[in-house]
Amino acid sequence: SAGPNPTGGSKITFSIDLPPKEKCYVVYLAILRSYKGMGTFNVEVRDYGDDRKKMKPPKRVTTKQDIDGLWKSPISVWSDIQITEDNYPGCTGYCEVE
Repeated sequence: SAGPNPTGGSKITFSIDLPPKEKCYVVYLAILRSYKGMGTFNVEVRDYGDDRKKMKPPKRVTTKQDIDGLWKSPISVWSDIQITEDNYPGCTGYCEVE
């Protein structure tokens, strides 16, 4: 474990590989909000559709900024945050979340 990074700038990237025939998926990010040591963060979803080798630029990039990870109560709480919209294709097959 790397431990906390009070200066920020850390990144985590993971892929989502879903069947492209479904046309559209909505991406949620689940976080554990805490009462200390948390700040704000940004999430970016890059939609490559059926281009799993990323030979072309993403079809769409969705960014959600300044998500607050701090919670006011002295307990940690699970929270789901919707990143892409319901009414527009945000992930159509292979996507990367950073």
